[in-house]
Amino acid sequence: MKRIYQFIVIMFTILFSSCSGMMDDIKPYLDEGETIYVGKLDSIRIFSGYNRIQIEGMMPYGTTQVKCAISWNNPFGEKGSKEFDVVRGDFNEVYQFMLENLVEGQYDFTIVTKDSHNHSSIKVEIGGYSYGDVYQNMLVNRPIDKIESGMIQWKDMNNDEVQGCNLEYELDNDGGFRQLYVPIKDQSTSIDGYKPNGILYWNTVYLPDSTAIDKFYTEKATLSLPANP
Repeated sequence: MKRIYQFIVIMFTILFSSCSGMMDDIKPYLDEGETIYVGKLDSIRIFSGYNRIQIEGMMPYGTTQVKCAISWNNPFGEKGSKEFDVVRGDFNEVYQFMLENLVEGQYDFTIVTKDSHNHSSIKVEIGGYSYGDVYQNMLVNRPIDKIESGMIQWKDMNNDEVQGCNLEYELDNDGGFRQLYVPIKDQSTSIDGYKPNGILYWNTVYLPDSTAIDKFYTEKATLSLPANP
């Protein structure tokens, strides 16, 4: 009987020591308390601009978001951040956040949403590109092949970013100017009623990519119109 009692005491001692060790392992997590997560920004899209980037997304999970915090590394490795107020609306609402005064180049963004108690969502990471003067200075004007019989004949441009040309030419009747937009697909443009030896101005419109929110324009070129219409 005594041996049985000693055996029971030993087993309880081992069991208690084991449980005590397990509690030591998980105690730091218990001390932290419950972790509360906020619904993240979802369905994110990035739109490139002229020294700016627009980020948009939806918040279909939860209703407690009051802030959207965006941090980034710029092309030179420098860090930046901005926090936006969020006013919750419909679950299908699209929220837009504009980041301005950005240097040109590739950006890596980290996005979290926060509630009124500063609890955060999980992080979302995404990249985006800001265009600037380097891109602007690379642009060239669409060349004119010839002007005859009241028609401008254009040369082709093998560049998907080119959208078209803004055209302005001097009129014969009143000394004013007529303005036209010429899509890039057009190979020729009629300039009815132009003034002989008058002035022609044009520049070319670029859209850097399909998600760009800003168009870019070349410097205006100038040409004298033919003497004979």
